[in-house]
Amino acid sequence: MKDFNTSIKETDKIEVVSQSAVKKEVKLIGQQLKKPGHTLFEYDKVTDVIKIATFKKQDLVLGSINSLTISHKLDFKENCIYVQALNKKNAIKRLGRDFGIDTRFII
Repeated sequence: MKDFNTSIKETDKIEVVSQSAVKKEVKLIGQQLKKPGHTLFEYDKVTDVIKIATFKKQDLVLGSINSLTISHKLDFKENCIYVQALNKKNAIKRLGRDFGIDTRFII
């Protein structure tokens, strides 16, 4: 009888590889102070659409000696650039000037 174990080569070994879950981390890129009278616009780089940014629900934070402050947290989206401007026209102008984006096709 033939021995079946001798016919298997060393290069034919099977390895089991485990897959690990990719962790998604939030990294602080920068902060901006809210300018009075300005609106925060978000520009989506994929679809070339500019619109007013959305915020999460506001939380009341107890500050120093009996004062309440409202924290404004941005609903951050990937592939978006955020710009503060007086109106939509100025926001498009700032995108072209500061970020070098071709503003002819922005909706």
